[in-house]
Amino acid sequence: MKSYLMNKNKIVAFIEFNEQSSSIDKIYKIENIDYAPLSLFNAYHDRSKNLVKELNAWFKGRGIPSWRKDVEKLIRNLGIHRTDELLNKAYALSLSDQYWLKEANSNLTWKDINFFEHDFEYKAFFDASINDSTLKNPNLKTPNNTTDGMLQKA
Repeated sequence: MKSYLMNKNKIVAFIEFNEQSSSIDKIYKIENIDYAPLSLFNAYHDRSKNLVKELNAWFKGRGIPSWRKDVEKLIRNLGIHRTDELLNKAYALSLSDQYWLKEANSNLTWKDINFFEHDFEYKAFFDASINDSTLKNPNLKTPNNTTDGMLQKA
């Protein structure tokens, strides 16, 4: 899926996001390197680094780590196979930063969707964290998708 990596309303890069692997397959163009995540900014200025690899490392690092307490129960109850499947839910928004993914043909803006100004769902993650049953079609519009750390979040 052709997408933009955004920093609020600034386009950082035009990319190819692979929804199957939850990874960035290609960077078509860097638009505003000064607004990029630090790892991409540093790799851009160090030509010995692979930009796609560095961007993927940053992106994957935004997600739920494999060592989080009861992570197996969480992914089972959410009906997913891997925690990185959550990375692109809710535009990859987070409460830790202002980065997000915007489909190339979308007219959305930061103001339309950010979690700082808009409510988000917490119940699905809360239920998935404490219950022992799989949720049917949980609403994953939540910053919990991109909240790292080893302690349970809900």
